[in-house]
Amino acid sequence: MPVPSPTDGNDSYSWRSHTGGFGSSFSFSLTWNLLRQHSSIVEWHEVVWFREEISHYSFITWLFVLKRIPTKDRLISWGLTVPDACVLCSDHVEFHQHFFFECSYAVSIWSLYCSRFITSPPSDISSAVSMCLSYSGIYASQVKIIMKLLLQVLVYSLWRERNGQIFRDLSHSPTVFFRMVDHHMRDKLLSLFAALNDVHYLLELYFWFIAPFS
Repeated sequence: MPVPSPTDGNDSYSWRSHTGGFGSSFSFSLTWNLLRQHSSIVEWHEVVWFREEISHYSFITWLFVLKRIPTKDRLISWGLTVPDACVLCSDHVEFHQHFFFECSYAVSIWSLYCSRFITSPPSDISSAVSMCLSYSGIYASQVKIIMKLLLQVLVYSLWRERNGQIFRDLSHSPTVFFRMVDHHMRDKLLSLFAALNDVHYLLELYFWFIAPFS
């Protein structure tokens, strides 16, 4: 390479393009895609990131799907000395599978939504994702929106309830907790209009999720 010289003119920048060549314009997204490590697309991304999401709920759901929520079994594995009992039911050790899918407190809330569209509470992460994505009946796209929002609201609210009991000594009965979840769902769905045969709304469809005795 020849030594740079002022007589050769000013230096200029060239940016690598997606074809491997060079161009004069810079693209942040292209640069990021060239630098990052690529992985296969995971099925659950549609459950975590979607247009109708609630951003901070999505973040907690992302940690939940990756099993990175700092449940007590993980804290103990890190060397912390903490009680290992689940604070919501006090019957079992708090670990990821138990907290979200086996805890009697969580199951009681899920059960209130097990009527027309959700036949039974999800038993693990894969069944929760499948529940949100595999529905193919009437109003499929709108039902999926509600299912994904419901999963995020329940995951976020359960984690918040757990932390509230530990750090603020605040606890809610399953009935009160359900009303809080229901309130979050209604507020969000009120802001989302979806035309269903030009007369229905997402909020109206949501009422079909709730068991009649709720």
